[in-house]
Amino acid sequence: MNFKIDDRNIQNTDLSSIRILLADSDPSKIAQVISYTEQQFRPSVRVCKSYVDLLPMLRAELPEIMLLGMFDTFNSFDICQECCQTWKQLPIVLLSRQKIIDDYFHYFRRMAITKGAIDVVPHDLLQLDRLFQELLQPQTTTDPQIAATVTVHTMLTAMTEITQIGNNYFGPLAQGNYWRKAHACIVNEFPALEHWSADHFGIISCNEAIQQSPCTEQDLHSLRSWVSVYISECERIIVDFGDILKNSSLSPAVLQLLPDLASSPTIT
Repeated sequence: MNFKIDDRNIQNTDLSSIRILLADSDPSKIAQVISYTEQQFRPSVRVCKSYVDLLPMLRAELPEIMLLGMFDTFNSFDICQECCQTWKQLPIVLLSRQKIIDDYFHYFRRMAITKGAIDVVPHDLLQLDRLFQELLQPQTTTDPQIAATVTVHTMLTAMTEITQIGNNYFGPLAQGNYWRKAHACIVNEFPALEHWSADHFGIISCNEAIQQSPCTEQDLHSLRSWVSVYISECERIIVDFGDILKNSSLSPAVLQLLPDLASSPTIT
């Protein structure tokens, strides 16, 4: 999976084979989503306008992704959880009515993910670009186990995403210092980090020879520890940087990297 997209790839890729189920009872929202997806991706979209019809439609033909909006008198979280329990491999994206990404949106997003959704997109739908790009990678293989594999490259992109958020608060030299200092502090404890580095400007790199390899639990634990120490360093300057990071609009891969800040290792 690649969380950083190239707009030219999106525009030139025919995604008409991707099957989408749009579940929403609001005609204006249905029109908005169909207009956006047809213009950007040209997929195959079915529309479900009521909860009564939803489960039968899913049983008849399971889509490759479901965009879940709102049904009158029904809770979207409950519907999401019910569908995820029945169809564990079905990616569900919740559609938010909010036009501004604020604290409530981040709360809604966290709740949705706990119910099984892969993400929430705001009113403008722009984050659908990233989510559809993530779906491109599984199309290159017929082996579902390989398609579901999270690679080291996926986590490299996630680490870069963290740096990009940090760039809003720190200069590149400061970021480079935080990443390099954190790496030096724990690399002996986590040998997997020997394949990783950060330059003076905070650009994260990884040995190209392993980038397409599966990211193991040991790799993930090592990267979490590195991120944890990096956050501790950032909080020497901005005390709530960890909270700022958690409340940002993050990809699912970055969410896997965020440690429990209360137990973060620190540099002595």
